[in-house]
This record gives sequence, C-alpha cells and structure tokens, in this order.
Amino acid sequence: MATSCVISLSDDRLKGREKTVVESKICRLLDKLGFMVNGLHLYPSSLDHFPLKNEIKNIDVLVIIGGLGKIDFLKDLGKSIGLQVAKIDDAIEHIQSRIFEVTQDLRKAYSREELKKYEIYSFSLEGAYVLPNSKGILPGFFIKYDKKFIVFLPSDKESIDSILDEGLEYYLRSIAGVKYSTTINMTVSCDNVEVFEEFISDLNKLPVFVDYFGRKGKYNIVIKIFTREASKIDDFIEELKRIKEKFSDKLDIFAPSLKDFGG
Repeated sequence: MATSCVISLSDDRLKGREKTVVESKICRLLDKLGFMVNGLHLYPSSLDHFPLKNEIKNIDVLVIIGGLGKIDFLKDLGKSIGLQVAKIDDAIEHIQSRIFEVTQDLRKAYSREELKKYEIYSFSLEGAYVLPNSKGILPGFFIKYDKKFIVFLPSDKESIDSILDEGLEYYLRSIAGVKYSTTINMTVSCDNVEVFEEFISDLNKLPVFVDYFGRKGKYNIVIKIFTREASKIDDFIEELKRIKEKFSDKLDIFAPSLKDFGG
C-alpha cells in the first residue's frame, strides 16, 4: 500500500485559532483513495527547514499546505529527496516579493495571465508542474521525482477545492491505481444537527469520500466513489441507498443522481 503524509505550515492552525478543515479533507481523500496516511503534521509558518528528513524515504505522496514561497524550506526539502534546486533568478524573486506585498488584498495581485509567464514563480524546484486554481491567486504545484509525488498547495479551502477539482484529484487517483469513479450529489434538509452528524458519520463509514457544505438546516453533500473494479460501484451505491432509507423519516434527502442507479 502506498503511503502518504500531510504537512501544514500555519501559525493559526498550530495554535488552535483555526480548525484544520482543509488538512482533514486532504487526509480523508488520501485515505479513501487507498493511501496509508502517516499523520497530519502542523508546523509554524516561519519553518525554514524540512522536518521529516528520515521519514521522507518511506513516503510516496507528500502534501504540503502553506509552503509556497518559503524558499529555505523548499530548498531543504529538495536536498532531502535529492532534487536539484535551480538558482532563483531576479524575476522569480520579484514575483515572490509582489505576492507578499498584496497578502492583505489579493485583488491587487498580478493577474493569472501575468503569473503564467513565470509559471513556477514562488520557487524553482526543477520538474514542477502547475495545478490550476480558478478561485484564488496562488495555484498549486506538484513534482514527480524518484517515484515520489510531492504536492504544494495554498492554505485556503476555496483554493484547495478548486485545485482538487481542476486536476489534483485526477493525479492522485492515477497514483493510487483507481480506474473507476463516480460522483453522487445530495441536498439534505434537517434542523436537528445531531441527526445530520449521525447521517454523515454513517456515510463516512463507507469506502467513499464525503464532503459537504451549507448552513441553517440545508446542506449540499458530494459523495465520490473510487474503486479499482467497476463492479464495486454498484455495491457502494446499494450501501448509499440503504443509508438514505434509514434516515428517510428524519431527513429530507434529495438525491437525483441516485435515480440513475435505481435509487
């Protein structure tokens, strides 16, 4: 089984001022894809070295959240995996400093078209590929090196959702050997928070990835099924229909995509 690990560089999350929502989502996705998740590691944003030099030897997929632009950290990571780090030129340093200047107001940042000119603008690790982000300024990046897959992501949930949908999930599925997938969308109305949480808990017990958003008793739920065998999709669908029926008298569940499977 391939192994994975998630690192987050954030003072607010390290000190408990923010919840680790995005980190937990990435961990759940990796787990449902079949990766063994070797922990979520929180570090201060000022970290200037790569902290898992020994562990990296046994990690196949490493996801780093909030590490963009931290040159010393990225250089040390490169050395830890034996990756040659290119010299950072004046253009990249200029773009980098500009990004930090507009942290308070991202609307003033360079347009995505301008940033594309430099492609790998916040660091220059050789062989990096851009992961598009239509909902934020900073894109993600990934590096495939010596059978390792290393992902760099910005720290906000909107950007991570966008990057997952626009390419990252596809690459992770490929690495995990997942050949088949399908998505079920649900709308759930419920004023009882405990009942809704029980419903989500039952869904999470299945080998499917569950994400939801909403408030005031109305939620949108996205369920993604990943499998190496097409026949198993039907088994998962049956389990979803069973859970839907279990809560039919407690929740108002609208799941039109389940009708495609006879639900």
